Amino acid sequence: MMNWNDGWSAADWFGMALVMLVFWSVIIGVAVMAFRSLRDRSSETTAVDPERLLDERFARGEITEDEYSRKRDLLRGR
Repeated sequence: MMNWNDGWSAADWFGMALVMLVFWSVIIGVAVMAFRSLRDRSSETTAVDPERLLDERFARGEITEDEYSRKRDLLRGR
């Protein structure tokens, strides 16, 4: 019988190293993307635009037009 497995050649080692590099790059890339996604979501929930809230309150009829104008000018620094 012939021995078909004479050991690993240089191309085999290079291929294995390349596959491991791709594997770990994908794992680290997915972890970084997940971390950024979670961080972006948490900052969105804490950041509130006061003018948008004022617009929503006015649209729901919670405040009058005079109150809306006065508070909007106050927020804009007029």
